[in-house]
Parts: sequence; C-alpha cells; structure tokens
Amino acid sequence: MKLQIQKSLSGGQYHVSFQVSDFSQEEVKKMESFGIPQINLMVDGPLNRRAMWFPLNRITFTYKAGFEQEAEARSYEKNVQDQIKAALQDLRGRKDDFSSMAEVEI
Repeated sequence: MKLQIQKSLSGGQYHVSFQVSDFSQEEVKKMESFGIPQINLMVDGPLNRRAMWFPLNRITFTYKAGFEQEAEARSYEKNVQDQIKAALQDLRGRKDDFSSMAEVEI
C-alpha cells in the first residue's frame, strides 16, 4: 500500500490531504474477509472543519483539512499516518480461522 500526503500553504492556511493506493493482493484479500478499516479524517477549513470516518480504500486528495497553525497541520498529518499504520498492522496480523468446508454425517 502507498500513502501519499499533499500539503500546501494557501491564504495563510495549512492544508493537508491524503491518498491511499496500490494495495497488495494480501491486503485486498484481508479487507474482503475482515472488512475495510475506517480512518478518521478532517475535512474543510479551520472554521468549519469536521471529522468524518472514511474507508481506507476510499481516501483521496479530494478530502482536504485546513488549519490556521502549522503545528496543528503537522499533528493532524502524524495522527492520520499513525491511524493508517495501526489499521494495516492489525489487518495484516489477522488470520481467518473460521472459513472452511466440512462434511458431517447425520
């Protein structure tokens, strides 16, 4: 999986957005089995910013968060990276012990 981070300074506001792509076959297979991890992202600018949950495989640069302070933007960037790392680590560590086929005499 690739995580791209786009940052810009425009009109005195610090904007941060993310894009997730290039999932491995193993990651896709595990998401099909266990579900797609949800990541908490911020959208819109500093005065009307809101938190929303997004499926990991639907995160694109479309969803930008704006901040008045650089430190806030950097903290948000780290928070999202940490969420994604934790979600992938959890997903990669999961094992399907349930799916099977059995024949039972009755």
